[in-house]
Amino acid sequence: MTTSARTLRILLLLWKALARRLGRINTLLLLVISYYAVLLPLSLFLRRRHTRQPGWRSREPLPPEHFRKQY
Repeated sequence: MTTSARTLRILLLLWKALARRLGRINTLLLLVISYYAVLLPLSLFLRRRHTRQPGWRSREPLPPEHFRKQY
């Protein structure tokens, strides 16, 4: 391997390492931005819209016979 080929190989490896780090940072930034720009307002809107209907409904407890033969 010539000196210029070694130099280019080292530069390529450094460039790949830098690109990998920048890719991780970009991915994290895009996920955070998409969460706060899309999912958070949507969830707040849906939560505000559905305040009249609770998620849990109360009902009478089941008798013990119901649990004796489950399958």
